[in-house]
Amino acid sequence: MKKLLFMLVALIIVSRLDAQILAWNLLGAAGNEATSNSTLTNPNLEISTLSRGAGIAVQPAGGSYASTFPVNIDSAAARVAGAYYEFTITPKGSSLVSLTTLDVILRIQTNAPPTYIWRYSKDNGITFNDIGAPYTWTTGFSQNNGIQQPTIDLSGINDLQQFNTPVIFRLYAWGGTSATSNNGFRIGKSLDETQNALAIGGTITPLIAWNLLGAAGDEATSSSTLTNPNLEVSVLSRGPGIQAQTAGGSYASTFPVNADSVAARVAGAYYEFTVTPKGNAMVSLTTLNVILRIQTSAPPTYIWRYSKDGGVAFTDIGTPYTWTTGFTQNNGIQQPAIDLSGISDLQNVSTPVIFRLYAWGGTSATSNNGFRIGKSLTATQDALAISGIIEQENTLPVVLTSFTGKLDAGKIKLHWITASEQNNAYFEILRSTDGRPFTVIGTVTGNGTTNTTSNYNYMDSKPLPEDNYYQLRQVDFNGNITGSPVIHINAGFKQTELQVYTPSGDEAIHVAVYTEHAGRATVSITNMLGQVVIKQDCKLEKGYNDLRLAVALPKNIYIARLSSSTENVSTKFLR
Repeated sequence: MKKLLFMLVALIIVSRLDAQILAWNLLGAAGNEATSNSTLTNPNLEISTLSRGAGIAVQPAGGSYASTFPVNIDSAAARVAGAYYEFTITPKGSSLVSLTTLDVILRIQTNAPPTYIWRYSKDNGITFNDIGAPYTWTTGFSQNNGIQQPTIDLSGINDLQQFNTPVIFRLYAWGGTSATSNNGFRIGKSLDETQNALAIGGTITPLIAWNLLGAAGDEATSSSTLTNPNLEVSVLSRGPGIQAQTAGGSYASTFPVNADSVAARVAGAYYEFTVTPKGNAMVSLTTLNVILRIQTSAPPTYIWRYSKDGGVAFTDIGTPYTWTTGFTQNNGIQQPAIDLSGISDLQNVSTPVIFRLYAWGGTSATSNNGFRIGKSLTATQDALAISGIIEQENTLPVVLTSFTGKLDAGKIKLHWITASEQNNAYFEILRSTDGRPFTVIGTVTGNGTTNTTSNYNYMDSKPLPEDNYYQLRQVDFNGNITGSPVIHINAGFKQTELQVYTPSGDEAIHVAVYTEHAGRATVSITNMLGQVVIKQDCKLEKGYNDLRLAVALPKNIYIARLSSSTENVSTKFLR
């Protein structure tokens, strides 16, 4: 099963919550491990691996990820020498990530390189961009516990905002005075379980959320203001036991007096919304976040519950939470995030899940008994949001609908179309003179994950003199490879041209015909023994024609032939 991943994330405070989304705590590390996996990973990111460039060597140093560095005079020399640490931030599916900060603890020895810079790449390591200016140590070489470096602000780098493809980070260092002694340059130390040696701060755009800025509070219902295309719009509503109340920037109600959760359920004292997957989407929920504001006589205790059977039976999520302070906080209080990832019922669901927020324990049913969701103070402050991952079943990494080529002024222009893509890093273009073996002649960057049609082109400026067989090799971000059908173009064509291809999901043979002459023609396919496999009459229009031949061919070399009153053209192709 191939999976198309999408995310739902809740990140809420005065703006969407900035938090560490990736981090390494190196407590207990020996320092000379070959690699180190992130110890904190946002559920919408892949686990990241910290590794070394080819130019540095492992070194033991407790609580760190350590290496000895060569002597390089400047950043250019360090890049050539491969003197760097590296990790990658890889969003899952279509998760949109925005980075805000980079924090690192470094500990270096007296002869180690004192100058460093962070760089990033968004094209799989082909090109890198500096992050700010180099930073040079002047003191602290004898600090065995390492020194917390100045926080690096990433929020102003457009490339690192709202991205959903992998970003590689490298830490280059140079200026050391010895390649043999006291030349350790280390990430760390982590002195306890709370001290991360390396951390990235950022946000992941919510997928389903309610921003209540501008709401009066007493609206009958409130639709989600942000909804992923793979989910239905969700409606926030009230149970029959609570009454609408005016309270700006909120969804507000007055609650009755109920002694406990059972009484609240009987009274219908709840808020409700539903997460409804579309089509064949499979949803795995991870967190639920909410801002609440309550008055002094309102119910201080609440619990979230869910139902998967249309509201017949509900299950508690965790234990009840009781307010003890904050009753006069007019802007509301961000409640502790509720972890849903350990609830098996809420993983890989394809049917609606109803959520209800029940509250009880209030002291008055007539005054100061407002229990509200909100407040949203800005256009980025969501009052309610839910997080998780959406997977699409039975979806190919790339749905290729067309792959053709055309001779153009001595060059061959390849063109292909995809209907959708999942984690598509890039295409390799392969060419052969006889259908095997193939050689990579170029690459074209993919569009990551998308459900929209994408058009691609590649110009082979130096085709082979006669037969040119082409194939696409699609490579995803995890290194998985999928090959396309093979097409054949003869570089000797000057007039009518033929290309043969088989679209993804269609066993039939398609013959693409470029002609200057409109009229009746016959297209046929024969095997290498001269036997006619299929023959079909057709009517050609001037220009491009796509002829579909309803035949399934076993793997072999065939000849496609077009005959008309004005010309006879043929081409070999590999099925």
